[in-house]
Amino acid sequence: MTMASRFSWFLGSLLVVLFCHDVALSDNMPEDIKILQGMTRKGKLGQVGVLYLKGRDLSGLTCHEIAYNNAANVDANCNFAPVFDVKLEGTHETFRHSEWQLIYTALRPMLEKWQEANPTNSSNANCPESLYLYSYLAPDFIKNRRKFGHTCTQAIVRDIPKMLSDGGCSSTNIVVGFSLVNPGLHLEEACKAKKLITEKGITEYHLLSTRADKQLECHGVSSKASSSTG
Repeated sequence: MTMASRFSWFLGSLLVVLFCHDVALSDNMPEDIKILQGMTRKGKLGQVGVLYLKGRDLSGLTCHEIAYNNAANVDANCNFAPVFDVKLEGTHETFRHSEWQLIYTALRPMLEKWQEANPTNSSNANCPESLYLYSYLAPDFIKNRRKFGHTCTQAIVRDIPKMLSDGGCSSTNIVVGFSLVNPGLHLEEACKAKKLITEKGITEYHLLSTRADKQLECHGVSSKASSSTG
């Protein structure tokens, strides 16, 4: 065997090993992360948010784009929203965030439509197993807006559970994922948001993290979150 053929055999074997390793990692990846990663491809490119109520296979869904403050024609399983270009200032700027609009404009009608499409004969309301909220940027937790309750982190921990509970679905799991920490925000702020979110029993993933568990790396970062949710 020539040196070139030996190298080709070695390279081919290495690629097979690496490919199998990647497949194994994908196979062992928690379902929540797989679903959130699938959600990243459901909206338009850029800073978007996607809201998904588990029930239908996400891979076969075309998500509906909601309009600003307009719940018309929301889909029962999957909707997405861009960061809306609305001329608002101060704490009201949060209202144009994709997560804020998905929570306050889309969630209630989504849940109602989901339940209509999934009727049950039992005495308990039929509810999605899980609610997934993806945003391109980590949910904001801007300090000077917390006292007004105008941060997406507060909307997640305060109003998503309330809306689910109002719909008879307090047992629905809530999973949040994001790709990047906003470069304009301090990592400490994102870590405070993470602490508050997880304290409320909500799971959060940082999808572009190099960690196997896809957690936001907060080691050595102060993460004492305010106990107030607005």
